[in-house]
Amino acid sequence: MIYERMKVFLLPNKFKYIFLSFISMLQLGASQKEFNKSELVLGIDADLTLAAATAGSSIVAGAKIAVDEINEKGGLLGRKIRIEARDHSGVSSRGIANIKELSENPNLIGVIGGIHSNVILSELDVIHKNKIPYLIPWAAAVEIVDNGYTPNFVFRLGGRDEHVGEFLVREALKRSSRVALLLENTVWGRSNQTAMMSALMRRGKKPVSVHWVDRGASDVNLQISGMALARADVVLMVLNGPESALAVRNIADRKFKIRIISHWGVTSDAFFDRVGDAMQKVPVYFFQPFSFVNNQKPVTRQVLARYHQMRGPTDLDKIPAPAGIVHSYDLTRMIAEAVKRSGVVDREKIRDAIESLPGYEGVSRVHSPPFSKNRHDALHPASYFLAKFNENGGIEPLESSVK
Repeated sequence: MIYERMKVFLLPNKFKYIFLSFISMLQLGASQKEFNKSELVLGIDADLTLAAATAGSSIVAGAKIAVDEINEKGGLLGRKIRIEARDHSGVSSRGIANIKELSENPNLIGVIGGIHSNVILSELDVIHKNKIPYLIPWAAAVEIVDNGYTPNFVFRLGGRDEHVGEFLVREALKRSSRVALLLENTVWGRSNQTAMMSALMRRGKKPVSVHWVDRGASDVNLQISGMALARADVVLMVLNGPESALAVRNIADRKFKIRIISHWGVTSDAFFDRVGDAMQKVPVYFFQPFSFVNNQKPVTRQVLARYHQMRGPTDLDKIPAPAGIVHSYDLTRMIAEAVKRSGVVDREKIRDAIESLPGYEGVSRVHSPPFSKNRHDALHPASYFLAKFNENGGIEPLESSVK
């Protein structure tokens, strides 16, 4: 089923939605039949067709590379792994339905999530009720991991807004003390507001203005005018691709100069194609935790070779959403190791084993060990760096070398 889902990425959005809805109906019927006891299932719950489909596709790719490697070596506990992908299209109710459906399969070892913090937050009850190890390669809201559930079934290898906000503020203040905030009006935006305001206050600073943008907005004139009136020199932007492109184009049409330091939302949903030549007038730098560029680690080259086999040859800087690929890959390898250590397909025991994993040398830089009973975020902020788009839309680190 994963292959049918990957094919529809080339269809217009309205046809994707119809097709995926039809596939989901077929899968629901299949879920009522006897499950295949000869295979294990790794679920994926992400936006695969709409605004964050680029990130969703990269998350699927990373998981598939890892699963192929594992299956070629005999699988887990003598059984092959199959990826079962579900599309929530950024809609919480669909995400909840996906988790409920996946949970019915006794062969499910865990689920990898997507980009939308609000969807994952809405799923927390059903995740914990059904005791599903839930692995996050992208969504960054603090509350997803610090969720109050005991035991906690959520683990993240990716940016954490508390740390990303600190990093972005530090980079912004290197350029100017007149900082404005431009935030998505969602839990993701509010999570970043908290982190950024705290980081500014620790330095005796405050933003010159704060502005909110609804997801799917078609006009940001008032917000950009507010930043201009406040005489902001730098804007900390926390928006996804379409809204980010709208903001950059609006700024480019005006006479005042401002630099943008952005969260990684600009790497989703064809931001570069949407923004046109506006970035020639407005510098846009953004947070990244990983790059394939100038990365010579053997495991990185191994993943790259398989990625090129699967998707075709691609310049390293043109690989879309690279962090989604490597974080999903590493999380898949981690849960596979946890299944080995637990020795049984028991989701509670798999959760415990993830929490107790020893040091893991993956593509991304992680803690050693990656998780503990008191820490379910694996990525260290020392991995963070700023990147930019080059003239061809490729992602390049600003530093001469990646940390």
